[in-house]
Amino acid sequence: MCSDDEGDGMDLGLTDRVYVVSGAGRGLGRASAMQLGAEGARLVLTDHDETALASVAKGLGGSERAIAVSGDLAESGFETCLSAAAVARYGRLDGAVICLDDHESGPLASTSDECWRAAFEATFLGPIRLARSVAQNMSTAVSYT
Repeated sequence: MCSDDEGDGMDLGLTDRVYVVSGAGRGLGRASAMQLGAEGARLVLTDHDETALASVAKGLGGSERAIAVSGDLAESGFETCLSAAAVARYGRLDGAVICLDDHESGPLASTSDECWRAAFEATFLGPIRLARSVAQNMSTAVSYT
């Protein structure tokens, strides 16, 4: 059984750590953002649903704890904006939770090449670019205790 010295539960050591959370407007991304926020992390939230994203950021305590940057990971360069926003607002970047959106699908025979390209950008290349950007911008003073 895990517990801290006070018996209140386990301290994950996330207080003031900074994370980018994609897909934060709903589902697993939102749940991840809420849990990280409850653990004291500061967050850069992203989703294409600007209204849902603003609501999540507000629920986490506003810009002191979470900022909302709406956009689409399929757009090359957006990942750099997210990493830069974390460093500019909070002075560091410690990691990311990358949740994928669901995209339009259909029968194999009738799905166009353009639909396949868009899905590939959104579900593979976008998240890979974000992971690379976060890794390149992570704070160097990372300690594991």
